[in-house]
Amino acid sequence: FDASVYRINAMSAWGGTMYFRLGKLNGGSYEWVDLSAAGNECYSVTYTDDSGNTVTLDNLFRLSADEQKQGQVTEKIAQILNRLPQGQYVLGSYIEGSKSTTDPALFNVKPFETSPTQYAQVVIAKTVNRWTQSPKIVSWTWDNYSDARNVITAAALHGDGSNIRFSILNADKKLISPALTTFSLTDGKVPAAVSQALRGLDAGTYYLLASLAGTDSYDGLNEIPSDLTLFGSEGLTDEAKNYVFGSEQGFDPISFEIAILTGRFDKTPAVIDWTYSEFSQSTNFVGAEASFGGNYGAKTQIPVCYALTKAGAEVWKDKTYSEAAALLAELSAGDYALCVYTVHADIGKNFTKAESNISFTVSRLENSW
Repeated sequence: FDASVYRINAMSAWGGTMYFRLGKLNGGSYEWVDLSAAGNECYSVTYTDDSGNTVTLDNLFRLSADEQKQGQVTEKIAQILNRLPQGQYVLGSYIEGSKSTTDPALFNVKPFETSPTQYAQVVIAKTVNRWTQSPKIVSWTWDNYSDARNVITAAALHGDGSNIRFSILNADKKLISPALTTFSLTDGKVPAAVSQALRGLDAGTYYLLASLAGTDSYDGLNEIPSDLTLFGSEGLTDEAKNYVFGSEQGFDPISFEIAILTGRFDKTPAVIDWTYSEFSQSTNFVGAEASFGGNYGAKTQIPVCYALTKAGAEVWKDKTYSEAAALLAELSAGDYALCVYTVHADIGKNFTKAESNISFTVSRLENSW
C-alpha cells in the first residue's frame, strides 16, 4: 500500500470534517477494520440521525491535513492498511455537521453518513512476493565450518523471517538428510543439529534452498509442493530423496562450495647432511606428522610415507619413518632426494596430499691411517 498512490477522492457540498473507515460485509453486517493501533489518528464520533437515534461510529480515520498530501491517509493508518489481507472491502464515510454561529442549538448543515448501498468498493489483491535479501550462505573450506562465519541469510518483502525454511541440497539438487531439510533460523543462527550436519558434509558443490509458504495475502517463494511428503517414520521419504529442486520444477536454489582442504604437515620433515657411516636418526632425520580434523573433535592422524631417488631414478618408496631411517643409514656417498607424502583414502575428496621434497648429500668419508 502506497499512500501517495492510493488516495481517497471526496468532496462535500457544504464543508465539514470528513471521516472514513474500511470494512467487510460479514453475515449481513459490516465488520470495520480495527484502527486502535493508530492511537490519536483513530477517531470515534457520535451523532443523532433523522429518527432521533444516537449513532456512534468507531474506527474512523481522517485524511492528511498537509496540502501536499491531499487525499492521502496518515502514516499510522497506512501501516495498518498495508497489513490487511487480500479481499473485498468497502469504504464507509461520514461528514460532521455544522452549527449556527448565532444559535448553538441550531444545525445549519446536518451530519451525513454514507448509505451502505453507496459504499465505495475496495479490492485488496494478493501481493506478488520477492526476496529483498537474496538467500545466501557463506562458503567454507572442509573441516572449517563455523556458525559465526558461515551464516545463512534471506529476507522476503512479505513474510516474517521466522517463516522462511532452509534446505541444503546436494550437487544433484536433491535433499541430503532430515536435519538439513526445512530448518529455520533463530536469531539468525542455525539449530545445533543443523550445525553438526553441516560440519559433516564432504567437500563439493551444494545448493541452498530458501522456501516461504504463501498466504491469502502474498505469494510464496520456492514453495515446496503441499503434496510432496518430506518425512516418514525413518527420516526422508523415498519420494523426497528423489525429488529434484531445480529450475524445471520452479525452484531457484543458490549454489555454494565446500572447498577441499589443502594438505599440510603438522610437523615438517627434515634431512640433515651427513658423512658416510655417520648417520644418526635423531640428528639427521626429522620425521613428518600429518592429521585432519581437530576443529570439532579429536584429530585423525594421516599415515606418512617416504620415497628416495638418486639422479632421478627411484631407489625405494612407500616406506614408514622407521623403515626409511634404517635405509638412509645404509646409503653410500652421493646426492639424493627424499620425497615425503601423506597417504589416505580421502585424499582428493576432502583434502589434498601433503608433500615435501628434500635434497641432501651423503659425503664421502675421509680415510686416514
